[in-house]
Amino acid sequence: PLLPMWQTVGNPEHPLYAVGGIAEDAEGNLWVVSCGNNEIQILSPDGEYLETWNGTSGGGEQFKFDINAGYAEGEMAFDEEGRIYVVEPGAKRVQVFAPDRTLLTSWGSFGNSDGEFALPISIAVTGGEVFVLDMDRDNVQVFSPEGTYLRTISEHGTGLGQLLEPRYITTDIDGNVWVADYGN
Repeated sequence: PLLPMWQTVGNPEHPLYAVGGIAEDAEGNLWVVSCGNNEIQILSPDGEYLETWNGTSGGGEQFKFDINAGYAEGEMAFDEEGRIYVVEPGAKRVQVFAPDRTLLTSWGSFGNSDGEFALPISIAVTGGEVFVLDMDRDNVQVFSPEGTYLRTISEHGTGLGQLLEPRYITTDIDGNVWVADYGN
């Protein structure tokens, strides 16, 4: 069957610009990362603009997304408890918010050590673990929901289990982690 299709610019007074990731909340609303505006716009399931969030509510810092080589970078994800995880390439960090958007924690900084990022561009949450894809380091770092570094999976290369310019990470209903690897 054909599904209804709609088009939106988001906030009519401040349209979406350089869209990054899109996530769906428990009510079916779409949270759209507008990287060029350093904000998240929330749309109803039929595309009606609801509100804009720039990260400063709840004690968080303003979002710092990125536009790199013509494509937008920055994403968000929800966990089973409704917490909101936002990965910000411009700030080299992850911010975690409660469902009411109160800042719970943040982690990350620029670097090449465990828990540091060069260009974190995608995020996924499953099974009580947070997966952060770092495009410039060609790896995925795994954290607890509180930001404790757990392990790194993958490494730079073209072999089995290696990554070369990965761009997107997601999970499926079985808890498997999928990585879109542009270079391979």
